[in-house]
Amino acid sequence: FHGESGAAPPLTPPGAQLSLHWLLGAARGLQVLHDRGLAHGDLRASRVLIFAGPMGSTQGRLAFGAAGGDEAWPEARGDSQGGDARMPCLPHKALPYLDSLRLMGARPSRASDLFAFGVVLLEAMLGQSAQHDGAGGEDAVVQTRGPRPLPLWMMFQKAVAEARRPGLSGSPSNAGDSAAEAFVMIGGCAQSEDADTSTTWAEPVVRDCAGLAAELITAPMGDSRASAPAASQPTIAEVVERLHAAIAAQREAEEEWRRLAAERAAAPPRQRLCVVCMDSQTDACLRPCRHAAICQDCASLCVGRGEGCPICRRKIEGYDIGQFLRTFAA
Repeated sequence: FHGESGAAPPLTPPGAQLSLHWLLGAARGLQVLHDRGLAHGDLRASRVLIFAGPMGSTQGRLAFGAAGGDEAWPEARGDSQGGDARMPCLPHKALPYLDSLRLMGARPSRASDLFAFGVVLLEAMLGQSAQHDGAGGEDAVVQTRGPRPLPLWMMFQKAVAEARRPGLSGSPSNAGDSAAEAFVMIGGCAQSEDADTSTTWAEPVVRDCAGLAAELITAPMGDSRASAPAASQPTIAEVVERLHAAIAAQREAEEEWRRLAAERAAAPPRQRLCVVCMDSQTDACLRPCRHAAICQDCASLCVGRGEGCPICRRKIEGYDIGQFLRTFAA
């Protein structure tokens, strides 16, 4: 979504619904591999390629890269079938997408693919790189001096654990709520009242997708030679199903935002009352300051008493009568 570390970011964020569609395309590609007993082995944001689709749309596709050449990894099934279980040589920019077992040298698996997909999902929601170091360049992790910043997945793990701590006042009532709270704790934005339908993630979608990311990232990885995801980790088929549901929920929320915006635009302007008597409608524009904040009766009284404008205190030389929708100055 954001290119490799150090690359120029996109001019505009893709938005929630478009990001979800791209993720869905990548998840479908991953599902094809997993259904055949294969692991991708090098899943990260730069492996989600964007292609032009029909009617000006775009589609996300899953690409292959450095892990094991241009082919997917067969999963390890024991010494007699899995072959050499050592981790292949991967670029440093792949490290933030590896779970603890992969970092210790375990062979790629469907479970590690799902872990990496959870990291990519977090990147899409946050609009930030999993590198989280800001140094840029392929060797940014090596070149960093001093304490290295935590990778995105570890920050999220810690935030989820904090949100789930018992005994906290106002503790979230379920896993989805605690994951959504953790998402905000690491820099995610909650839905605002004046939502921008092009970029804002709807609150139910944030809760569901953050919960999905938590299940993918915080699930115990189990035995490094396991041929299937851990029992608590969703399968890729379940991920595809939940992304479909998230797209539908996001579409429904955006339609509701547009409906409310249209209602606000069509609503008659609110009546403004005189700031002096607080009773009559504002219908006088004072000269020369051009403030329109009082009614014509109070304007006449102010002129007769030699009083200044109640807004700027400038001497009133006269006033115009009319329907003024807002206070303004020339």
